[in-house]
Amino acid sequence: MADTASSMLPSSQSFESTQNRAPVQHAQQPHPTASSSAPPVTPAAPVAPPPCVQQLRTPPSNHTPPAGCSNRTPHTTPAAPHHLPSLSRKPTPALLLCACAARASRWPRTPASGAQQPLAAGQRARAATSHSCQPHLHASSGELIVAWAVVARNETGVSGGHSPTVYPDDIYLDTKFYVEGTHSMPTCRRQVKFKPAGRRMVSPVGKAMGRATAAPHVMGHVTPLMELSHRLVDRGFQVTFVNTEPIHALVLDALRPSGGISALPDGIRLVSVPDGLAAGDDRRDLSRFVDGLLRCVPGYVEQLIRETKVKWLVGDVNMGMCFEAAVKLGVRVAAVFPASAACLGALFMVPQLIEDGFFDEKGFPERDNSFELGPGMPPVFPSQMPWSIDGAPEGQEVAYRLVSSNTEAARRHAEIVVCNSFRDAEAAAFELFPSIVPVGPLFADAELHKPVGQLLLEDTGCMRWVDAQPDRSVVYVAFGSFAIFDSRQFKELAEGLELTGRPFLWVVRPDFTNGDLSKAWFDEFQERVAGTGMVVSWCPQQQVLAHRAMACFVSHCGWNSAMEGVRNGMPFLCWPYFVDQFANRSYICDIWRTGLAVSPGEDGIVTKEEVSDKVAKVIGDEGMAERARMLRDAACKCLGEGGSSRENFSRLVDLLRE
Repeated sequence: MADTASSMLPSSQSFESTQNRAPVQHAQQPHPTASSSAPPVTPAAPVAPPPCVQQLRTPPSNHTPPAGCSNRTPHTTPAAPHHLPSLSRKPTPALLLCACAARASRWPRTPASGAQQPLAAGQRARAATSHSCQPHLHASSGELIVAWAVVARNETGVSGGHSPTVYPDDIYLDTKFYVEGTHSMPTCRRQVKFKPAGRRMVSPVGKAMGRATAAPHVMGHVTPLMELSHRLVDRGFQVTFVNTEPIHALVLDALRPSGGISALPDGIRLVSVPDGLAAGDDRRDLSRFVDGLLRCVPGYVEQLIRETKVKWLVGDVNMGMCFEAAVKLGVRVAAVFPASAACLGALFMVPQLIEDGFFDEKGFPERDNSFELGPGMPPVFPSQMPWSIDGAPEGQEVAYRLVSSNTEAARRHAEIVVCNSFRDAEAAAFELFPSIVPVGPLFADAELHKPVGQLLLEDTGCMRWVDAQPDRSVVYVAFGSFAIFDSRQFKELAEGLELTGRPFLWVVRPDFTNGDLSKAWFDEFQERVAGTGMVVSWCPQQQVLAHRAMACFVSHCGWNSAMEGVRNGMPFLCWPYFVDQFANRSYICDIWRTGLAVSPGEDGIVTKEEVSDKVAKVIGDEGMAERARMLRDAACKCLGEGGSSRENFSRLVDLLRE
């Protein structure tokens, strides 16, 4: 039985399956090359997962709805269910958790380290430690190292030929692997299109969403992996979170206003490693960049396994390149996918999609129409897969090989695959792909005060302004850490928010426009809306969305933002940017029916009138607001006592203690 608040839903079916009325109509801009929709792709029969996964996905026979949405995970692990072996509470065995983030950048380069070789015994990297560099293991505890954020961005000027600090009895976690030249990972948030310098990015929803820049889109995986780290610390593990030096520096900068490293709990330490490319190497050369990572990262992981004698590697699906090395050394593998099950399922189905003629053997689209993996799942256009890129064909081929090889490694080597989702949000996907185990929505703590790996400084002062606003009055506008608007679209959005006459909180990163916006115009705009709107460069989004004053969320539909909005009962105005954000929009608008989508004109511009009109419709639709609250309650129930996500996470912890 799905974990749904029975008092609010018409049956015991999942939230998604109860939405049997016609989908909310939204004028969805057709894909530029789209024709009529193709029949659903013939799915392979669901493959039975390993026994441990079958048990993990077994929902509780009954449970009561939560009194509220307090989802705090207890510090003590529940007793093992009768169908799982009882585990003794001895110190946790060493684990290696790999979460790698990598990207290239157009920013000026400073000299980096020389080409990396596998770790030599005794080599160490600099570590930023939350209180002590020495692990303090105790009963039911173990140490984790989290996040190989391998990022080819070096504007910080940090360099060096360091290897990661190695601690005894560690669990290592590598997060995400990104390249600004490619959708190098199957993720649903802040993925990047590769373009030669000066090439304009064209979005099916807004042609005026300009070209790519060096935005810290790795946050899409750093944040959920940090949230996962907090939850593991709550269960008694020690975590060392590893980033490449540039991203490590950004994380430290973002922590400084709240006290720096001391803001982290005792159980989390930060460690930096180099990106492994030689001085002078062009990080925009996708082939060279990926080749360097493939040569470097598995060597680090292999040496860490040898030195720490770990029993498990828990890695991002996108770090599949390291899974084979772990298995060869006798280390068990668990995989984490911090995005939607539908996104991961589509990647699992790529061989079938090639056979059905949607792609050729190099990942290039062979059809223009969309496909559906199954009923109740969002449609996907072949040109919106994670490896889809603008620019030279060889770049897409490199990206496709990387994505497909990592996904296949996860399928072949991982004993369990968990994702940042919950059963009621993606009932059809979990039915079709039973080996994907939901443990979300991931969040650090119920109070929303724990640091979650932000790469930009948060303007917490905006919360005082939010506190002064009436209930359900504020329009929150945020497009993640990568979307870029040209000046015309930016002005239309700004004037559309002004036209609503409602309070609004708008996140405008320093690199949110493509550079030709008049500063004088923007200063004048801010003066006009000073009594109504507030513009910030970044904000504590989870705290904002949880606030009573929020009325709707204007979003790019990145998966992390979608889950944060869902967990707080937000109705959405969807403005997707590229790739799987369009599938996420379909979830919101057509399956969950908790939002509307913007409709650009023939010139690709979303007008100020469209913005104002759609905001009014979203806020004024009580049925939509009720469905958003129902989905929120379903998420809370999955995370609450006896809920499927909570049970899955508890049993995952027990599995990692084996």
